[in-house]
Amino acid sequence: MTARRAAMAPLLIVLAACAIAFGLRLGGHGIMDLDEGLYAACAREMLHTGDLVTPRVNGTPFYEKPPLIYWSAAASMRLFGENEAAARLPSALASALTCLLAAWLALRLAGRRAAAIAGVSMALSPIPLAAGRMLTTDATLDLLVAVATLALYAGLTHPDRRRLAAIAVGALACGLGVLAKGAPGIVLPCLILGVYAVVARRSGLHPLAWPGWPAALGFAAIVLAVALPWHIAAWRANGDAFMQEYIVRQHFGRFRGGDTSHQAPFWFFVPGFLLGFMPWSPFAATALLSRIPEAFRPRASGYVLLRIWALCVFLVFSASGSKLVSYILPMYPPASVLGAAWCVYALRGRRASWGMAAGGLTTALLCWAVWAVLQHPDAAVAVAQRYNSKPIAPITVPADLLAAAAHLALILGLGGLLTALLAVSARPAAALAALGGSMAAFVGVAVLEAMPRADALLSAPVHELVALATRADSRRVILISRSRRPSALFYASAEAVTAHRVLEVKDAAGAVAAMAGRDASVVAASEDMGRLSMDAALEAVERCGGWVWARATPRRYLAGMDR
Repeated sequence: MTARRAAMAPLLIVLAACAIAFGLRLGGHGIMDLDEGLYAACAREMLHTGDLVTPRVNGTPFYEKPPLIYWSAAASMRLFGENEAAARLPSALASALTCLLAAWLALRLAGRRAAAIAGVSMALSPIPLAAGRMLTTDATLDLLVAVATLALYAGLTHPDRRRLAAIAVGALACGLGVLAKGAPGIVLPCLILGVYAVVARRSGLHPLAWPGWPAALGFAAIVLAVALPWHIAAWRANGDAFMQEYIVRQHFGRFRGGDTSHQAPFWFFVPGFLLGFMPWSPFAATALLSRIPEAFRPRASGYVLLRIWALCVFLVFSASGSKLVSYILPMYPPASVLGAAWCVYALRGRRASWGMAAGGLTTALLCWAVWAVLQHPDAAVAVAQRYNSKPIAPITVPADLLAAAAHLALILGLGGLLTALLAVSARPAAALAALGGSMAAFVGVAVLEAMPRADALLSAPVHELVALATRADSRRVILISRSRRPSALFYASAEAVTAHRVLEVKDAAGAVAAMAGRDASVVAASEDMGRLSMDAALEAVERCGGWVWARATPRRYLAGMDR
């Protein structure tokens, strides 16, 4: 019982970190654009229409992602109300479970201290933190890839009666992964284990055993039973349009770089990972690239699997033409475990403490470089322009948001510097505590200051005015915005959502065309409303943060009435 309680202690620490990271003011700021706005609007429309087969945004079929995230968010909103926290709850739970799984794996491989470091480092790092506090597919895919990889590894390395149960769990996770984000849900676990099988055979590591045809067919049957019914139903309901958009464009087209808004060079994820897993990324990168410490050689197979897992995810998405920093989230669980094991190793020797000092100093330098860019954005653009043949647009982010982001970078930079100083002083345990403390401060500032400030400046006025307009007026509501704001649909009345009364256009000319000679409610920034006044008579109803809700009547319609 004592050993079990000792093993539970790091898991409880990780659970507390997850409660802060993914629970503290989860609904404290509005739905963000673009991706979260699309997914939240789709889930809410699915909730009100009852159509669980065809995802829609404002009545238009939306095949960008499979339906698992919409189903889970719609169910959460049915249980807990139509609010931001309920919409984000599936991502928060998935992230918390992934952190606990990483901690459990580190506990098995490197002990209690590594378990606490692995779970806490993942929960409090920027990209996992953001993924767990937004309604996107990334956190769910991260959990399912981790479960599938570990379950299948267990099933293929343990020749006992638990083998079939483990393979069944892995198959279920793969099927759900396909419903979460399509092909990556099954391709990544199978690729990871395939590469491991080849490496293990050549290196004398714990081999994977062929489970036999009955087990293999059972795996395929479970995956198909979970993933195939929705695909068939969606194809029958929507025909070739579904196949062209979901299969051809969203899978093959995106991988080949068809999504021009997400194109990036092959090396994009190198800085993406270093910054996204700060301040732990230097330690994880060191563990990925250095030799396995002698103390961990008895469990070399596990460490090799983790390295292959992380590198496969990194290389697959680096080869893809479309890139976002969150795409490589499935490499964070193995990276966190490897980084934690390396930190535990660093606690055991003076030489390794110097490595920890180098990692802390690297963290400080990277974060202070980000801080300098945020403090002097125009100068940063000018320097970047010297090395870029294409013109770079000036940074138009409000100064308050840049200041909040600079505070976050400064916090991590100071934590990295303190870590380096403590490590050089042969106090590696205190260095790790300093690193954890800086991350806790980072989360506090991000959740309590940066995100609410960003919401108040960028989104809250639009959300408030669209909510008022759709509930107080039965006419069409036209939103004028140069950038897409599907999050506004999340705040529209249920009747406006099902009747598709909210229409988004880019400029005043689009608003006039959308009116089609009839009066409407218009929500727009003040300057856009001024342009619209040339073609429509406006009656301002409400103002909020530089945005206006007005009732508009086309002047052509008024001229016809005068005649």
